[in-house]
Amino acid sequence: MIDTPSAERTLKLRLKLAWWAMPFVIAVPVLATIWMFSSSVNALTSWVLLGFSLLLLPETCHQIQQWWKTRAFKLAALTLLFCITAWHFYQGDLWLNAQARLYVSVLLFGAALCAWFERTGDAGLRWVALLKIAVTCFAALSILSVIFSVSLKTNIWSELAGSPPIYRNIRHFNSELMMATALLCLFWGGATRIWQHSVLLTIFALSGYLSVVSAARGALLALAVFGIALAIGKLVHTIKTYLLPALAFLIGGALAFLTGQTSYVLGRAGQLNGAENVSSGRIEIWGNAFHILLETRMSLLFGYGPDSFRNLLSGQYHKLIQPHNAFVQWLMDFGLLGGIVLGLFWIRLNLASLRRLRAADTLDTNRIMAALLLAIFVLSLVDGLMYTATALIIVVITGAYLIKSEEQRHGPKTAATLP
Repeated sequence: MIDTPSAERTLKLRLKLAWWAMPFVIAVPVLATIWMFSSSVNALTSWVLLGFSLLLLPETCHQIQQWWKTRAFKLAALTLLFCITAWHFYQGDLWLNAQARLYVSVLLFGAALCAWFERTGDAGLRWVALLKIAVTCFAALSILSVIFSVSLKTNIWSELAGSPPIYRNIRHFNSELMMATALLCLFWGGATRIWQHSVLLTIFALSGYLSVVSAARGALLALAVFGIALAIGKLVHTIKTYLLPALAFLIGGALAFLTGQTSYVLGRAGQLNGAENVSSGRIEIWGNAFHILLETRMSLLFGYGPDSFRNLLSGQYHKLIQPHNAFVQWLMDFGLLGGIVLGLFWIRLNLASLRRLRAADTLDTNRIMAALLLAIFVLSLVDGLMYTATALIIVVITGAYLIKSEEQRHGPKTAATLP
C-alpha cells in the first residue's frame, strides 16, 4: 500500500494520531454512562468509532477489500443487504437510528483495528488493555466511594445495583470488570518488579471483592470459563503462572463477607429455586421475543431492524432495552437470514479460538485473548454484550486481534476464512 516516502510519513502520522485517539475510544463511552442512557451512549459511541476508522481510512478500506475476496464475507454482505432493504418497512431512514449507525461503525472499527494491530502488534494490544483496565478501575473506585460514603455495615447494594454512579446498571459494570480482569493477565507474565506485582494483585483482589458483593453470577461464570480455557493444553504452565492472581481474586471475594455487604449476594443466592428465578426472568423475555419474531413472515426472515427489542418490547419490562442474549438480539434485529449469518460467524470465531488454545505453539498473549473471547461468548448468552457499546468495543478488539494474528501466522487467505 505504501509506495512513496511521503505516503509512509503520512501513515506514521495517522498511526500516531490513532494511538492517541484510542483513549477516547475506550474512555468516552464509559464516562458517558454517568449522564446518558445506554441508547444515547450507543449513539455517541458510533461517532467515536467512525472517527477512529477515518484516521486509518486507507487501511480500513484495504482490509475490507481483503475480506471481500472471500465467499463468506460476500454472502454475509448480500444477506445483510436484504435485511437492510426490508428494515425500511419498519424504521424508515436507518441512518437516523443510533443502533444502525453503531452496527456500521463497529464493522469499520473492526477493519481499522485489524490494520492497527498489523502495525502496532502486541504493543498496541497492551496499550488498549492498559486503557481499559484504567477506566474500569476508575469505575470500580467510583462504586466503592459510594459504599464507603455510607458505611461498610450499611447494605446499599439493592439500590446501587439498579442505579450505580457509573454505568446504567451494575451488570454492565460486571461485564466490563470480567473483561478487564482477563486483560490483566497480559501484564502479569511480563511483570518483573515487586511494585508491579503488588499493583496487579491488588486489582485482582478488588475485582474479586466487587464481583462477589454485586452477585455477578454471569461474570463469575465467564471468568471460570476464561481460566479453564487458558489451561487447555498447558495446565501446569497456567497454574504456575496465574496461581497468585487467582488466589488474590479469591481472597478479595472472601473479604466481601467481612464488610457487611453480603446481604445482596445472599439474597440473590436464595432466589435460585427455579429456572425463571435462576435466569432472572430471561427465559420469559426470550420467549416473548420469539413470539414477536414469529408474527409475520417478513419479520421472521428479515427481523425488525436495529434496536427492535427496545422499540417493541421495552414497555413490558422496566428499564430493559435489550434481550440479554446475542443470538436473540440478532434474530430480532436481522431475522433468520441475518441472525444465522451473524450467529455462525460468532460460533466459528470461537471454535477457531478453541483450536488456537489447543495448539502447543500458541504464545501466551494469543492464548489470553482466545480464552477471553470464549469467556465473552459464554457471557453473551446471558447478557447484552452485543448491545452496549462499552462492552462491544472490547468484543471487537478481541476478535480483531485474533483475526489479524491468525493472518500473520498463516497468511491472509487462512485468516480471511477464520470466522
